[in-house]
Amino acid sequence: DGVGAAPALIIETGAAIMAEGTSSAPITFTSALPASFLPDRGLWGGLIVMGLATVYGGTGDVEGISGYTYGGSDDTDSSGTLKYVRVWYGGAVIGQDNEINGITFAGVGSGTVVENIEVAFNKDDGVEFFGGTTQVKYLSLVANGDDSIDTDEGYQGQKGVSAAAQKSATAKRRRTRFAAEMV
Repeated sequence: DGVGAAPALIIETGAAIMAEGTSSAPITFTSALPASFLPDRGLWGGLIVMGLATVYGGTGDVEGISGYTYGGSDDTDSSGTLKYVRVWYGGAVIGQDNEINGITFAGVGSGTVVENIEVAFNKDDGVEFFGGTTQVKYLSLVANGDDSIDTDEGYQGQKGVSAAAQKSATAKRRRTRFAAEMV
């Protein structure tokens, strides 16, 4: 809502999400607003998953929310499963230069299964990795407002078969941005 609050699904450190759709019946996280408001970006927060894997610089608050910490020393930590999951119309602005990503992986370990996910029409980044070792297979990013994929804080995972289509190619809208930190 631009004043610090937005609905979002937050998976806290030590918890797990078990979202297993199929190719013919994917799980879609989206706005609860009527179809007359769609499509539009920033109608709700997004999906935030926090884990116990290594993060360069130590643990901290997750971008877009406060009071939740992430990271640790268990690079094989599992925060659950995301298979055939779509996140649409997220990225709510909760403060100046502070929006929620479509999916935020914060210190998420390699024991987390992430396959066949899509983020579309998000106001900020499609997917952002803050540290961690998450392995992602088949990532689709469509018309997100900022970076399609963003990495920070020493992300050491792998992404296999990623496709990104941006609405416009401005300096602010990049398909991929990798922040380099010395680990």
